[in-house]
Amino acid sequence: MKLSMDLTLDFYQYNEAFWELNSDDLGTAETYGELLFFCSFLLRLFLTLGYSDAGYALAMSLFEISEKILKNDLETLNFPRNVEKREFLGEKQFKAKMKCVKRKVKFNLKLQGFSFLKKDLELYVINATLLFINYFIKERATKPGYLDKLAQITKQCAQAFVSKKLNRKTEEKMALYFAGITAKADF
Repeated sequence: MKLSMDLTLDFYQYNEAFWELNSDDLGTAETYGELLFFCSFLLRLFLTLGYSDAGYALAMSLFEISEKILKNDLETLNFPRNVEKREFLGEKQFKAKMKCVKRKVKFNLKLQGFSFLKKDLELYVINATLLFINYFIKERATKPGYLDKLAQITKQCAQAFVSKKLNRKTEEKMALYFAGITAKADF
């Protein structure tokens, strides 16, 4: 198993962004890579926010979003708008890269445009998550079981944070387990 993926989120406003997810192997990405990337992304966002009010706000939002996905109650989610790429960079950017080789995941996330104190980061984190979920709904909703798996992963990532089991040492193992790539939950 070998896969490389990258994500560009360029926010022009807090609710308007250019979104692009690329992979070197589209078949593998669709099968499990996107969900692994999503797990890695969410877990890293939690680690970035830390055990703070913003982290708990994200977790509570993910529990609610997970339920809405399971109940197919997606109309009530206020998705940010995905817009065309502009000539200039947005005021805030999320750049993420993932390499997965033989069940080893290297994930890198860069946040640009935020102050040292990461002012307003929680708002952008939730909107970045919603853009990802909107992508899954538009691109993968017809694939049997895909949205159920998305809801499960969303909830598991939030539970990992709330249970305080998430840290830099457990992050990779959790992402692989939640995405269904490993059957061993040794974290």
